[in-house]
Amino acid sequence: MLLFGVKGNRPFLGTMAERGHKEVVKYLFLTALRHFFYRRAVEIDFQYFQAETAFDMRRKQLYKEYADASRQLRHNLEVFRTQKDSYRQAEDVYEVTEDKYKEGVASMTELLQDEMRLRNAQSACMQAHYQCNVAQLTLLKLSGRLDELAQ
Repeated sequence: MLLFGVKGNRPFLGTMAERGHKEVVKYLFLTALRHFFYRRAVEIDFQYFQAETAFDMRRKQLYKEYADASRQLRHNLEVFRTQKDSYRQAEDVYEVTEDKYKEGVASMTELLQDEMRLRNAQSACMQAHYQCNVAQLTLLKLSGRLDELAQ
């Protein structure tokens, strides 16, 4: 069996008999140890890379979720403003129809239809307000500030 080693200052290729069994065992042990640590270093590097990648992906996901929640809140606030305006308009229409009904100009059917429109507008306004609150809670959750609710 030919083995690579160092003799004096120069590398040489020799047989087991020329090098001695202790040196061969030492060489094999050190070679195996070097391979073990190399493999372990590669595994650690790979694990570090995986952890770093997972961390970056989670960070990007949280940024995206926060941006989406912010957009959703802005949208819900706009919907709420629209529904609130619609509710106020339905109130005005109902009051006019109620006055007309009292004067005998509008029928009971018209009054009931306007009252149903008023209730529908009120319900839509409340639903939009609820959606705004949910979006605000989502933002607080994503930013880690849910404890502000208790204050």
